[in-house]
Amino acid sequence: MVSVVINQPYYYPQLHWWERALRGDHVVLLDDVNHNSSFPINRALVHDGNKEIYLTIPIKKSQRHDIIKNIETSDKNWAIKHENAFSNYYRSCQLKSVYFFFDTLDDLQMETYLKTIIHNSIIGVLNEFKWPFTPIYSSNLNLADDIKKNDRLIAICKAMQADKLILGLGSKNYVEPDLLKYNENNISIEYQDWYCPVENYSVLHGLAKHGLATISNVLGLK
Repeated sequence: MVSVVINQPYYYPQLHWWERALRGDHVVLLDDVNHNSSFPINRALVHDGNKEIYLTIPIKKSQRHDIIKNIETSDKNWAIKHENAFSNYYRSCQLKSVYFFFDTLDDLQMETYLKTIIHNSIIGVLNEFKWPFTPIYSSNLNLADDIKKNDRLIAICKAMQADKLILGLGSKNYVEPDLLKYNENNISIEYQDWYCPVENYSVLHGLAKHGLATISNVLGLK
């Protein structure tokens, strides 16, 4: 059985995103769908010592609902703000675990497209800690533009020659009514049902607060 995880791309995603991604044989990131501003992909959830805070990459207001791969940043000063904020929030933590974050911020700041910044943030984590997957983008799968939701997920499974689809629990509301379609295409569904034993914040928070060994163990890695 070949499994595929289909995720939205996020800027330094939260730990549940990584746990789900690490379950699959393949990981496909949706970059050719409209951005849902109710679940922004341009921010990383951290903690300032008192409350939850988002490190947010500013994007053009006119593009809040645009196709993800087309969204551009609206301010080139965001990276230094992220560096200063993170250094302040986690100054007493294991910052050596996130040196890669500080090292790549200058390069990320020069990028125009949000997708590129997010991609590099994900690849930075994967390369630094040798976590075992390489993301594939839905825009590279030559899918028809007019297929939506469940038909699109099925088309992605077929393109990846996968017969098992791993999704977050939040997908259940729109997948279940069309479950027959998946059965007809011999695709089984697995929903992530995972309890995160530490704070389910950005991977940056997890690494700075708990270190690589603990976070790898949390995600089921050695």
